[in-house]
This record gives sequence, structure tokens and C-alpha cells, in this order.
Amino acid sequence: VLVCPQENFSDDDQKMLKDKVSSLKDYVEMEEMWWYDKTANCVELGYGGAACSEACCSVPFGENQKAFPLNARRSVISNIDASTKSLYLYGMGDFDGVTAWHNTCDEKCWSKWSGLDYNPLTNNCNTFTSTVLKCVYGLSQKKPHLTVSDMVTVKCDVPCKSPNFEKMMAGNVDGSNVESYE
Repeated sequence: VLVCPQENFSDDDQKMLKDKVSSLKDYVEMEEMWWYDKTANCVELGYGGAACSEACCSVPFGENQKAFPLNARRSVISNIDASTKSLYLYGMGDFDGVTAWHNTCDEKCWSKWSGLDYNPLTNNCNTFTSTVLKCVYGLSQKKPHLTVSDMVTVKCDVPCKSPNFEKMMAGNVDGSNVESYE
């Protein structure tokens, strides 16, 4: 999941993105011709397996994730071909990617997202993406072109929120001062 602040885009790009969001059902694919030269800094949220048991220890959150250029061809998980990257627009949120990380990781949000919680079928990178989209941002969790690795429909009774969410939204807590996992 890439979370990109609106102000990192030109006025024309912001208008185009807002127009696309206004007619969204679930998501829309963004043409590579549009994003291939866009270096807007985004926050990358992703998950993969690792030999660790702490909550979110397998959700990297260092400088590579906090300052992720939109056109970068890399990923949290190593078993993909980044040269085939596609981008999909799901909507607009009321908070940034750092706050989304806290909402996902400060307390259990569908899973603890530890490395040992990883399961290739039921708790994987696609399940994490669904959780961030649905339970953190309230967006569609439908994803294109995925098969057996995306069999779980995430259900959340209430949105995932950090205990410090209201303070972060009011600017009383600097959400960027978190322990980094890389």
C-alpha cells in the first residue's frame, strides 16, 4: 500500500486524481505513462514473513518506507518482479501513511503482523493490504489478478485506530517518531 500526500502532486494531478476517486467503485488502475516519472514521496506499508514475534516486526517502517518515491520499483516482499509494478487508486484518506502505520500496528488490527504470524494462504501480504484498505482507511479490499494468495476477506467490526489517533490528528503526537523496522 502506498499512501501519498496530495500536496506532493501538481494541481493538475490532484484534480485528475480527485476526478477518478469521485467515480470509483473499488479501484482504478493508474497508467504507467502517468506514474513512471512521478517521484512524489509516499509511505509504503507492507508485510512479509520473518523470524520475529513482536507485533509488526515484519512490517518494515524505516526511511525506505517513509520516503518511498511513487515510481520506485521495489517492494517489502522479495519474491516479486518489481519490473512488472502496477498502481491502483483506491481512494483518498483523512490521514497520512505514518498515522495509518500506527493504526495498523499500535494495537492488534486483524492480526499482530509479526513475522511468525505469516501464513502464505491466510495471513500474507495481500491480507495485510486488505486490512489497511478496509479496516484502516475504510476502502474496498478487492484486488486485481490475484488468485490463491488472496483468499481471505478481511472483516473488521470497527476501524483500526491507534490509542494515540486523536492526538496524532490534532498534532499533539509526532507519529513519525516510531521504532523503525527495516
